[in-house]
Amino acid sequence: MEVYPKDFCVLVASHISYEHRIHFLVECLESLVGQSLSIPIYVSMSFENEEIKEKTILNVSASEKIINCQFIIIVMQESKTPQMKHFEHLLNAIEYKHEWIMFCDDDDTYQEDRVLNFAYHIQKAKQEEQPNCKLIGVYEGVSDKSHREKREEYWSYCVHKDTVKKFYTSLDKYDTIIANKCCDVLFAEYLRRSSPVYYFIQLKKSFYNYRIEDNQNSITGYIQNNRIMYENFQEPPPKESEEWSDYIEKWNKYIQENKNIYTHDFYLRTLVGIDFDTILQNEFLQNYCLLEYMDQDFIEELRNWHLEIKEACNLVYDIPI
Repeated sequence: MEVYPKDFCVLVASHISYEHRIHFLVECLESLVGQSLSIPIYVSMSFENEEIKEKTILNVSASEKIINCQFIIIVMQESKTPQMKHFEHLLNAIEYKHEWIMFCDDDDTYQEDRVLNFAYHIQKAKQEEQPNCKLIGVYEGVSDKSHREKREEYWSYCVHKDTVKKFYTSLDKYDTIIANKCCDVLFAEYLRRSSPVYYFIQLKKSFYNYRIEDNQNSITGYIQNNRIMYENFQEPPPKESEEWSDYIEKWNKYIQENKNIYTHDFYLRTLVGIDFDTILQNEFLQNYCLLEYMDQDFIEELRNWHLEIKEACNLVYDIPI
């Protein structure tokens, strides 16, 4: 069974904010270059500042595996670029010329035979075509549940170019949605909500090495490290008490200082179909009863954000929310 390497490619999006993460990127690229089945690699980078940029270039250039590779192309963006915008830049540049698209986070690595395994299963499926059903991808899901039952990360997938292109084309007017840090989750949800006329092959073994260390600088790490702050607002005092006005003032200050957490959570909860009021209850918990005393401009901002995300989701999902 013959596999054509140029039918495949892998995309890497990288924004380097901290010097200690540069070697993660080098490890990532070396793992892609060292695949048993070599396929084109496209990398889009951006940097927090010029110093980080220079050190990244120096470290990447010091790797003989990378600089001697004939099938890797690295482009550098002029300003900080979100992950899914990096991918969009790359796909527009190569004009979707590869049939199958794989992904890798810039701090993770592939096991040596990952590409080969994906390519083998795709080629095998092509020879065993199912009537009235089109193959649009392969994903790693090590549990007995399919991705329709258990969500998988975007990097778990190898996706047909038409499916990826439809995602970006449908969201052409929703740049804020694409530029959001959580858009990779939206993309994965889009894949699992595809029509039953499309199907994915599920691989029960993972060939992807996910880095679980060093997440303190991510938005998830930020939220986890700041949970203790919310513990000061577990139970609002009685309205008649002397503490009431002070509590309301401090609560509103807390909300203002942590807007990014709430907009982040609203994005993730909305894209899986949770309604606005339920999200408010889940976010504010015992303080939901204080809704009328909160900054109404921010509540309205969240409402509009929820509507925008929902509208965008229903444009791309075959199975709407």
